[in-house]
Amino acid sequence: MNIYTKSKKGIIRLIFLNSVTFLLANILISTSGGYDFLSNLALSSNVLDVILKPWTIFTSMFLHVDFLHILFNMLYLYVFGQILSSRLGSQSVVTVYVFGAFVGAIFYLLFYNVISGSQEQYLALGASGGVMAIMAAATTLDPNKKIRVFLLGAIKIKWIFLVLFIMTSIYNIDINTGGKIDHMGGAFFGFIYITLIRTRNLFLGRWFDKICLYFSYDFSKKNIYKKNKKYPTGFRGGIDRRDFASRDIAVQNFMKKEEMEEELDKLLARVKKVGFEKLDEEDKNRLIYLSKKL
Repeated sequence: MNIYTKSKKGIIRLIFLNSVTFLLANILISTSGGYDFLSNLALSSNVLDVILKPWTIFTSMFLHVDFLHILFNMLYLYVFGQILSSRLGSQSVVTVYVFGAFVGAIFYLLFYNVISGSQEQYLALGASGGVMAIMAAATTLDPNKKIRVFLLGAIKIKWIFLVLFIMTSIYNIDINTGGKIDHMGGAFFGFIYITLIRTRNLFLGRWFDKICLYFSYDFSKKNIYKKNKKYPTGFRGGIDRRDFASRDIAVQNFMKKEEMEEELDKLLARVKKVGFEKLDEEDKNRLIYLSKKL
């Protein structure tokens, strides 16, 4: 059992919601015509239209009509979302996604209504702003984390993010300018979110976390107070008063002494074989952690 394993519920729910919306959107477009449908759910570049249809700020962040668009967005969401979830919990992925998409929408509206002065009207849709926020947050949180890339091997996510950000948000910025501005807004939020967490300014997103958790757990608070003996989380005391989501993560991450000893033995065997300096950073940190615990 890996102590860094966290719930993927937030990631799966976002992927499910985007996928269902994609299917419904394509069905409706094919049966009732496209523009009227999109204009009521996508985000207009005209701020007056947004004032009349404020829900489009939210609906646009889950709306796709192109298969490759949703495919790559969900791929990036899954890969980078796991990294963020493994350090901050599943709910952080939802929070960063929604707030990142919202900030991206603000950047988008500011660009067209304050900076560019364009008289043309555009529609923005897709998860790119929220996904870019997750990518930026995960990279800021753990820039040296390695991901295996097909044919290229293990690469640090900071280089993967940099390449993807340049390709999707800077290169040929004259094409789909509004969308790329939206990406920049999402990336900005992701960076700021992690920076605030590191400086212990955790107020950002907390109220949204509470709302989502309230709906996620069947409108019930009865799970908050449970006797600790049923949940081997390492919590010392009669009653564990952490919220259900926090305890759920703790249950998944709790390791019995025998499991920790087994993992430590494997790491020590590797040290004996290749030497401590040849271990990657994650294994070094893991070895130090387990040594202190035992």
